[in-house]
Amino acid sequence: MIRSTVIRLSRAKCLAQPVAGHAVICQAPFIYFVVGLPFRFRLNLDMSDLPFTLDQLRILKAIAAEGSFKRAADSLYVSQPAVSLQVQNLERQLDVPLFDRGGRRAQLTEAGHLLLSYGDRILSLCQETCRAIEDLQNLQGGTLIVGASQTTGTYLLPRMLGLFRQKYPDVAVQLHVHSTRRTAWSVANGQIDLAIIGGEIPPELHDSLDIIPYAEDEMALILPVFHPLARAGQIEKTICTNSSSLP
Repeated sequence: MIRSTVIRLSRAKCLAQPVAGHAVICQAPFIYFVVGLPFRFRLNLDMSDLPFTLDQLRILKAIAAEGSFKRAADSLYVSQPAVSLQVQNLERQLDVPLFDRGGRRAQLTEAGHLLLSYGDRILSLCQETCRAIEDLQNLQGGTLIVGASQTTGTYLLPRMLGLFRQKYPDVAVQLHVHSTRRTAWSVANGQIDLAIIGGEIPPELHDSLDIIPYAEDEMALILPVFHPLARAGQIEKTICTNSSSLP
């Protein structure tokens, strides 16, 4: 018997089953969101020391859009004192005024316009990031790299990947076919998300991979009727793998 095996990184997150009851499609969690610091007067800040929060950026955007603190508070379903307090905290943290308070309408200062411009981009990136992560979780985007050995890559994976693409057309799938050993190492090194292979997996990789038996395939030895082994009821695997044992 030849055993086909699904292997994946042990810390990977299972996302879907393209063939019910069989292969598990997995994706390792490697999404990071990085926001640069645009403020020229606070360039040495760590991410933990950012002088504003996303809620404060939303409040700033609402005030600029509505033209008053009260209407901004109404649009955000919070009280006006709460909005005023957040603006005061933001100005104190940035050490710069954000609004000219002389007129009846809330007018942004130059620093306020600068923060609003970058704040819009930050909030848009946050929304885009959330959508991308949601799409990935729902298999509506992203790339899946699948590895296979020669036999499974030729006879098994094409049909499986075809079914997967029908169910998840927005996921880009790449198939890499190599030897069993090379494919197993590629999964362990993070170059491939998962693999379905036939053959023995290197013992040194057993602790770093999740190895799931997938299917068994029967191997047939074809011999002429006059061959000595043709009369044997059972043939050991070592005889088949040792060419010197076959006359």
